Amino acid sequence: MEAIQREQKRCGYCGRYYKPDPRTRKTQKSCAQAACRAKRKMESQRKWTEANPGYFQGRYEKVKQWRERHPITSVSGEKGSVRYKTRYPLRSQSGEWFS
Repeated sequence: MEAIQREQKRCGYCGRYYKPDPRTRKTQKSCAQAACRAKRKMESQRKWTEANPGYFQGRYEKVKQWRERHPITSVSGEKGSVRYKTRYPLRSQSGEWFS
């Protein structure tokens, strides 16, 4: 039992044991379940936002100016069109290729 616990860690969110990814085993805090990963992400984002309180304030003007200098070009060449040019061809859910 003790050897198994050395290979496994306890999830900080659901309490179950899991086998951590070998690349991140020292820092991994949650198991692979979607609910636990979502809780971990929310906690991480909350901590980051608390540590960087003014990051998003006053950014709109910079973004607006950048967007004016770099307009989006659509496939049809019209502004505001839904289909944009991409580096790689896209496939729809029905399997049709877009270019």
